[in-house]
Parts: sequence; C-alpha cells; structure tokens
Amino acid sequence: MQNIQKIKNKLKSHQAMLIKSPENIKYFTDFNTDFGYILIKKDDDIFFTDARYFESASKISKINTQLFKGLESLKDFLEDTDEIFIETDKMTVEEFQNLQKIFPDKKISKQNNISVLIKNLRRVKNNEEKNNIFTAQKIAERALEKTLNEIKVGITEKELAAKLEYNMSMLGSEKPSFETIVLFNQNTSVPHGVPSDNRLLENDIILIDFGAVYNGYHSDMTRTILWGDKTDKVKKMYELVLKVQQKCIEKAKVGVKVSDLYDLAVAEFKDKAIYFTHSLGHGVGLEIHESPNLSNKSNQVLEVGDIITIEPGLYFENEFGIRIEDMIYIGKNESENLTNFPK
Repeated sequence: MQNIQKIKNKLKSHQAMLIKSPENIKYFTDFNTDFGYILIKKDDDIFFTDARYFESASKISKINTQLFKGLESLKDFLEDTDEIFIETDKMTVEEFQNLQKIFPDKKISKQNNISVLIKNLRRVKNNEEKNNIFTAQKIAERALEKTLNEIKVGITEKELAAKLEYNMSMLGSEKPSFETIVLFNQNTSVPHGVPSDNRLLENDIILIDFGAVYNGYHSDMTRTILWGDKTDKVKKMYELVLKVQQKCIEKAKVGVKVSDLYDLAVAEFKDKAIYFTHSLGHGVGLEIHESPNLSNKSNQVLEVGDIITIEPGLYFENEFGIRIEDMIYIGKNESENLTNFPK
C-alpha cells in the first residue's frame, strides 16, 4: 500500500493511472493473473478482474477488487477524472484506441513520469522479494544438479532443456523464467541460441542459461560445462571469463556506475574484448529483464536493493562460446552472491 501511495502523491485530483501489466498487478496486489486492471486515483485504488479470477482475487488482493465487465466498468470510477495515464510500454495500439473511443471526453496520456516511478519502485527489492528470488534460484540450482546426472552422449539440446524444465517444475518452479537455452559445442558461439536436435558428442562444450520462477519472481544463471577433454584455447578462455566475472562481482557495490562495471569487463578481457558482444548483465525481479541494464551506455548507479546478473561471455564464431552468470544482491554494506552453484 505504501508504494501505491507514492503514485497517488504524483497524481492531481482530476488524474488517474491505469495499470494492466501482469507484473505490476502482481507487485501492487500480490495476486498473480494474466488479466486485470488497476485504477489508481488521488483518493482511491481499485483492482478490476473478470469472473475467471474474481473470487480468488477478492481473497488475495491487497486492494479493493471489483468485477470487470469491459472497460465500461471503469466509467463510474472516472466521473471526476479528465486525464488517464497509461503504461506506455505495456499497452497495445488497439487498447489505446479502445480507451479513446470509450472515454472520448478524457485525455489518454502516453507521456508521464509514473511508469518510470513504477520501474524505480520495482527495481529496489525488499527482503520478501529478495527471498522469493533466492528461493527461485535454489530451485534452479537443485534442478541443474539433478539434470547433470542425466547427461549422456547422444542426448539432444532440446531433450536436455526439457529435462531441466521438468526438474524445475517438480521442485516447485511455476514456470521457466524464459525459454531455456541449452547449446552444445559450436552452437555455444551464439549468445542466445535456440536448443535444437544437435546431439552431444564426446568432449563437447555445454552452455546452459536458465531460470526458475517462485511466487512470480525470476532467477537467472548460466553455466558453461567443459564436457570431457578440452583444447588449451577453450581452457584459457574459460579461466579468462571466470576471472573477469569475479573482478566485476567484487566491484559491484552501492554507488558504482553500471557503465564502469561494463568497462571493467572490457578492460580485463583486453584483446579478447571484441568477442564480448552483449551487456554485462541486467536487473532481475518480476520480469527477467529489469532495471538497471549493465551496459556502457547506461548512466545508472547501483542502489541498495538492486538484484543484478553479472554474465560476461566470449563467443568465437563457428568455434565455441563461454558465459558464466550469477545473480548479485546489492546490500547497504556489502554485496551478496545469490548463486551458489559451482563454476
């Protein structure tokens, strides 16, 4: 309720905010759903959802719940309102046009600072959110440990990904954080490759990037497994990626510019930095990618409560790729690595 009040403080008496994204609905109501609207006014807040979810929502939602019977359901609550702010990054053009038709006498505002405020509120994780993410990570780690015992020569990337997702589900994950990435050998040179029917051979490299979801909150980790004997180049590049990751984790503290973290990775990679082709990491929460974005273009600074990934990688086209990814909690006095799986 405290976070909703921060939004109300930004609104004038004739303004309202309409929220529809499932992640923000979960954040403000504690109710998981793929459909609903939150209407926030200066002096009121209401959660609308349809008959499929109404009974459950009425018991769980932190705010008053009303039955949704179309956008017309909002009319009575908007009589004294002449401007409605929307989530510019979540609403489709069709939905925007429908709002304009249903509320022709009201201004539907696409430009506002409230969406930014919500992103900033969600960026900083409280203890409950941190524990949810840590629980998701523990599920993921236990699932990976179990899945590694099922690896054998001849298994396909698709089969191994399916086994990992099944094990996560059986251990309590609501769903995968994203489409699980499992790649072998040359396919690992594609940072976000798609699992295929490619089969595991002796002395392959295995790259696994995946996450679990617990109470709506995501985890994210990557491990590169050197399966069998490896060339000196592969071993050296693995040790280099691991060293760069450790250096960046050590530097990830309150007040550090995220672009400085990225620059540190590039500096540590030296002449191999040309094979580092993506940002250093990102925030994690109700969505798998949240603020901040750890790129050289960002001017953001690490804050207490940030949970970020640090995932340097090197990718040699048509040869192999290596990425190692952990989740880091930025605490007031020190940072904490939420990932405990061996590297």
